[in-house]
Amino acid sequence: MKLRLISLLGLGLALAGSARADLTLLDAPAWKAQYAHAGHDNLADLPADTVLNGPLQRQAGRHGYQVDSTQHALYGFADGQGGLTLSTEAVLDRLELNSFSAGVTGLAGWVSALDLFGESREHVLVQLNLTDVLGASFQRVLELSFEPLFVGLHSTAALQSVSLSVLDHGALGHLSYVSPALGGLWLSDGQDGPGQNVPEPTPLALLGLGLLALALQRRKTPAA
Repeated sequence: MKLRLISLLGLGLALAGSARADLTLLDAPAWKAQYAHAGHDNLADLPADTVLNGPLQRQAGRHGYQVDSTQHALYGFADGQGGLTLSTEAVLDRLELNSFSAGVTGLAGWVSALDLFGESREHVLVQLNLTDVLGASFQRVLELSFEPLFVGLHSTAALQSVSLSVLDHGALGHLSYVSPALGGLWLSDGQDGPGQNVPEPTPLALLGLGLLALALQRRKTPAA
């Protein structure tokens, strides 16, 4: 799949609640510099092109986590590179990650929005929600195109949960039946040793982090 460079449109996240924690959004090179030996889960052991009943207990290196859909089942699509892209079976569901091993402060993955055939749609808005162990919550809206978007997160507090949900289904509206999807996952507590190296970005795979600071009440109107 051809990937294009996505410009960095935003860096900070708004902090909700009284607890203080710093969250940094990282593109692929910055993630590699921060977490060079993060544990990786490419989801390759899961069956492709089938419904998957959650929650799924997973391992990224030495870090455990759980992934599930908030209402219905999950669905896996082969990514063509020996791994799997995990999506929700129902369009209105959230893809949620939680039950991280103690001390996990770094998380990264390839985020996309897929239709019923596993194809990406353009002009799709996906909301990222994050909660840390201090009770602070963060929200950000990602604008996705046809290509997966690399999203890296570094928090000064351990992660509690991360979720993805579709806000705007793009040019075809709800007829496109787009669901949030995650292609692989990296986790780290900043103490990982050699042996779990993050692959070097290639000219085609090197993506920045594209973000739109959009409030929920100001959803982007799809093009006619």
